Amino acid sequence: MGDYLRIIVVSDSHDNLFAVDEFLKSLGSIKPDLLIHLGDIVSPFTLKRFLDVGVRFTGVFGNNDGDRVKLKEMCSDLYEQPVITSIDGIHFVLFHGFGTPETTLRVVESLARSMPSGIVLYGHTHKWDLRMVGGAVIANPGALSGYLSEVMSYLSMSLSGGKAVLEVRELLTGKILGRLEYSVE
Repeated sequence: MGDYLRIIVVSDSHDNLFAVDEFLKSLGSIKPDLLIHLGDIVSPFTLKRFLDVGVRFTGVFGNNDGDRVKLKEMCSDLYEQPVITSIDGIHFVLFHGFGTPETTLRVVESLARSMPSGIVLYGHTHKWDLRMVGGAVIANPGALSGYLSEVMSYLSMSLSGGKAVLEVRELLTGKILGRLEYSVE
């Protein structure tokens, strides 16, 4: 892909410091340009670990994020959901989710169907998801914490010129759980 932008997406870290520390160790070899957290960081001491690695950080609050005032003081690039933005010519929606997993999936699928193209990133369900709905990609990195899921996982994206390669990876082994190539039409 030539010159590209590397983005790493996590969600639902839920103060699991073992998982967070293992993930942060892996960033040295990945060398991301941006780290996106899709909510449920939970506590300021966990956010501090993410910020201390020196990678540009942004994200949305989740339903279990406790001291939102302190989290926002620590990182001005944390927002209420949803966030709509554009990165490297691709439209993104950053969303945590709410209610039941089924409710979150209905909202995410509606968002994707309403977009002619782009990527809807979401969390909350603790299950990784990577698929096309209409002209948009739906991507959930799964739960970094591993809580309520079968695996600790994250999402890696490489963007270049309106093209994206997305891979959901298992945290401890690096195994690719899902892969999707996407191009803006």
